[in-house]
This record gives sequence, C-alpha cells and structure tokens, in this order.
Amino acid sequence: VMQGAWVLPAGREHQALMTREASTVQANGGRAGVFACKAVGGGTDRDLLACFRADRAREYHEFAERADGFFAEIAKETRAKKFTFAELEEIEDDLAKLKTWLDKIAARDFFPDKQLKDARATLARCEQGLGTFADRVYRAEGAMSPRTSVSKKKAR
Repeated sequence: VMQGAWVLPAGREHQALMTREASTVQANGGRAGVFACKAVGGGTDRDLLACFRADRAREYHEFAERADGFFAEIAKETRAKKFTFAELEEIEDDLAKLKTWLDKIAARDFFPDKQLKDARATLARCEQGLGTFADRVYRAEGAMSPRTSVSKKKAR
C-alpha cells in the first residue's frame, strides 16, 4: 500500500495494535504514525458507526449463508443415510471452521448488536444439528454416543 489510513475506536488494544503496525512499517523502511483524532466537518460518529456496522453485516450475512450450507450438508447425508464416523468428522471440522470464523468476526465487531446475538444463536443451532447427527452416527455404528453416556450419568 502506498498510502492508507485505518480508523478504529479509541482504546488501549487498538493503540497498541497500531503502534506495533507502525513499528513494522518503519522497520521495513516505511513511514507510519499513530494519531488520535476527532471527526470534523462532514464526518460524524454516526457515519463511522454505520460503516463499521455495514462491514460486519456483510460478514454476518456470509456466516449465515455458510451455516445454511452446514445444515444442507447434514440434511444431504441424512437423506443418504450416510451415518459414518468419516462423515461425522467432516461435519465436525465444518463446525469448527464456523466457530473460528465467528470468533474472528466478533473480535472485529467493535459495536456489537443483534447481528452478533443472531449469529451466536445460529452457531448454537449448528451445534445442536451436529449433536443430532452424531447420535445417529453412533447408533448406526453400534456405539454409545458420548452425549448419551453423559446424560445417563447425570440421571443417576
């Protein structure tokens, strides 16, 4: 990048991050500085907030689309009665990717609102879907599901 600027909400973490980034740029022969500023003229805090929220909205929308794909994969394997440990592992990997991705989005969501809450609810439904699929895999493989053995222990 020849020239650029980052705008982040004021805070120690962001100041430390930008200071490290500036040091990296300077160590590589570039020029960089970290400044605290206030909006003047046409810019407002509301405008900046709208930009941040619009960026996260796009990410949350894509997350929801990928979650839909996750549910579609479970439905496809269920229709095909493909209740194998190999399929379960693939779906577990997909869920792990969704969790990691949501964590990254949430870390960038400096002004969390309903979108984050909805995304977390979607992730919880994904976890439930995986659990249901896992139970079917364990039954098909003639093994006791870890979820079943835990609930039996609690019932005692």
